[in-house]
Amino acid sequence: MARNFVAASLLAALLLSAMPSASAAAAGAAPGCDALDPARSVPFNAGQYREQTGYDEPADARIAAQLARGACRAAADAALAGLLARAPDTAASLTLDARRDLLDGERSVAERKLRAALAQAPGFTPAKVLLAEALLGREQRVEAAALLAEADGASPRDLRNAVLRLRLDALENPHGPGPALLVRLVHDASMPPDLRDMAQATVLYATALDQAQKEGVLREALHFDAPTPLWRRQFALGRFLAEDARKPAAARDVLQAVLDGGAPADGKAEARVLIAETWLHEAAAIAPTPVPANAALVARARAAAGGDLVALATRVRGLHDLAALVPFVADIRDPDARDTQHLTALCRATQALDAARVQVALDAGAAVDGECAGATPLAFVVRAGPGDFARKRAVASALLARGATPDPPLYPGSSYTARSFCADHFPDCERELLPLLDEALRARAAGAAAPPPTH
Repeated sequence: MARNFVAASLLAALLLSAMPSASAAAAGAAPGCDALDPARSVPFNAGQYREQTGYDEPADARIAAQLARGACRAAADAALAGLLARAPDTAASLTLDARRDLLDGERSVAERKLRAALAQAPGFTPAKVLLAEALLGREQRVEAAALLAEADGASPRDLRNAVLRLRLDALENPHGPGPALLVRLVHDASMPPDLRDMAQATVLYATALDQAQKEGVLREALHFDAPTPLWRRQFALGRFLAEDARKPAAARDVLQAVLDGGAPADGKAEARVLIAETWLHEAAAIAPTPVPANAALVARARAAAGGDLVALATRVRGLHDLAALVPFVADIRDPDARDTQHLTALCRATQALDAARVQVALDAGAAVDGECAGATPLAFVVRAGPGDFARKRAVASALLARGATPDPPLYPGSSYTARSFCADHFPDCERELLPLLDEALRARAAGAAAPPPTH
């Protein structure tokens, strides 16, 4: 790739134009989603660049403008649903649908739709630009550069194209002016939020920038209306502070906002893991292994993780940069770890109809309804065929006593459940296991935990 892919004049002009202008600051709050100007111009490269180009219909361009703003996602989804109902296979509708897929992390799905759009309309600029963006996301720079060059020839004032070319230059020339220009772009309030979001994500990989610049970019990203959910931006800053800047107290402050905000359950779980990690960083600063002097910090890590350090141990062991924390998780084992046949210890014990080993696995914290040969352990016991019912009853009793779902599907998507299969196919199963399932179902229906079966 030529090092001068982005002309020096473009870079120099952006250095000036990427600074927040007085007019942008005076503009006040962004307009409502239905009032967005789909062809808004932005000062860029010593000229006016359009935020959206190439769409024949203003309504299509407005959807693209709405997708660029987090607060407008619902409006964009509603408008896009109408467009797809009316014209599901046009180049514009495929491109806009692919843009939504990219926002949702579905890159391969987006690429297929964009290539379908270009097969239908080879000159459709928005599809070329967006496909280049998707390709850059997986380091396919040569094809991305070719697409951007084609799009630039057809639409030389397309803002998204120009910013992607700047991003490509920063990746190709990490010690050139590109990374610093992207930093300025993040702070430019006149730029569309999704392009600022893209710029900050690129900046994090720029080795020529120092930690203060990266932290500033991550903090700035908390204050504009990016399509990336706020909790994800908070998490990114918290991770940077915890693992790169080694500012554990500051990281906890940011990550607490994830716990207090609207993050989904898995996002909050990730935040707890990182908070626990920050306490281990502080413990390791006192001594390289667990000792009485850092025991209180190790205890805080365990408390932050809700008493379960398995997820943190998995993260520590999987990242070379966290090697200093390995001594603090040396005794942590994942009760749901899978062997070379993708089976857990609980599944192995269930398959062997070994109630004692089942109990050991459950006592170690194994997920009682975890996947076992295509079903739950209890479903596996029920479908295991005739015979051995004394052993099956002991295993089923142990599982039900720990809260196993009493009537799981026999297999994913199966019309049979454990109970219906047992009742319909094996008289011995109906006699030996069905009473256990029914008792557990009655207890669950009554809102009580299943009591230890007495059969």
